[in-house]
Amino acid sequence: MGSRGSVIPLFISQIQEKKPITITDPNMTRFMMSLDDAVDLVLYAYKNGHQGVRFVQKAPAATIDTLARALVELFSAKTQIRTIGTRMVKNCMKPCSRARRKRSPRTAANTIAYRSIPGI
Repeated sequence: MGSRGSVIPLFISQIQEKKPITITDPNMTRFMMSLDDAVDLVLYAYKNGHQGVRFVQKAPAATIDTLARALVELFSAKTQIRTIGTRMVKNCMKPCSRARRKRSPRTAANTIAYRSIPGI
């Protein structure tokens, strides 16, 4: 949260500038992960991973819409939330990556490992 890839700083900036909050897809899920959690995940993956394995940290999640509404409430703003649609890349990548992975029995306390399935 609050990293370069986070939408939170963008939403806060839009609220402070009294602009509408722009979201791509209200149902898109965001996982809440601190910088320390992200570093721990990278170190765990480096130590335990091998080619074709993806690690996903078990973390609280919220939809983009829920996140935007929470920030509007937190800032007591009268900002609108406007859906602008996803870019084509995001539309293609989510279903494709879901179809290409299989859950692995290897897990740590807060991490699930997925391995790619060749040819799918």
